[in-house]
Amino acid sequence: MLRLNHLRDFIDIVEAGSIRAAARRRGISQPVLTKALKLLEGDVGVRLLDRSAHGIRATAAGNALLARARAAHAQLAKALEEIGEISGNSGGIVAFGASASGLVLLPKALMHFHAQYPRSYVRIVEGAPRALMPLLREQNLDFFLGPKPVEPLGPQIRIRPLFRLPLAVAGRQAHPRRHVRSLAQLTDLPWLLFSAGRWENSLVGNCFKANGLSPPASITQCESYSTALSLLSETDTIGLLPRPHLSDGSLRERIREIPVGDRLPELTFSMYLRADDTLTRPAAALLRAISSSARTMMMATD
Repeated sequence: MLRLNHLRDFIDIVEAGSIRAAARRRGISQPVLTKALKLLEGDVGVRLLDRSAHGIRATAAGNALLARARAAHAQLAKALEEIGEISGNSGGIVAFGASASGLVLLPKALMHFHAQYPRSYVRIVEGAPRALMPLLREQNLDFFLGPKPVEPLGPQIRIRPLFRLPLAVAGRQAHPRRHVRSLAQLTDLPWLLFSAGRWENSLVGNCFKANGLSPPASITQCESYSTALSLLSETDTIGLLPRPHLSDGSLRERIREIPVGDRLPELTFSMYLRADDTLTRPAAALLRAISSSARTMMMATD
């Protein structure tokens, strides 16, 4: 019969890269972890790790067990958190991710959430969906916020649309083309992409195709929001930003809208969740607070 503590030991060994490193990280002796691994391999009846001078490596069977072991460990941790929250010994723990456009929702949502759960612990991971998806699948995140996916993600992931944002062409305040009124006059400039993937499937790509234009001469792909803002405010690079972001005080002095007359797309923002997961009460409360902020934003932009 599999033991949860042996599964935890197995996860630690794989993540540390060796039994010695895992023992040092945990503050226990190597023989304790070696024995736990042998007992686990005896329980499943196959070798889980290959050992070499360069460290350890999971076998095919080990990788299969690792994915399930992480899920089981994450679910147990959630159960213990929820028990602590119900008994009043803890305010609950929530971990979620957000890509750049979703950050605008968080101040108001977190204010409402902390009023309901004043003793909670919240972890926010900023990143593009491509970086956040593995963390969601491995249950290191309860959910994340990001642009609507271009391609299907499979039945394991559930997508819940939250809001739509109008987009605007944006550049630095003193941009030499700030007075132009068409995308055709901007195609020779470097354009910024905020997401990974093919140019044709990006918001900028769809925008140029919808207006019958060829791709820009130069494209820079950047998945860091802060770096992207630096490029927009300090170079002649231009890109598409949500129009509400441009009214933010910290951006207004650095970046401006270039009000072209062409048709521009909207950004559809969504909540990503695991289809087979049940959120803890604090995570569900924070999700409701974010959804409420999204509805408020939709009404303000309509």
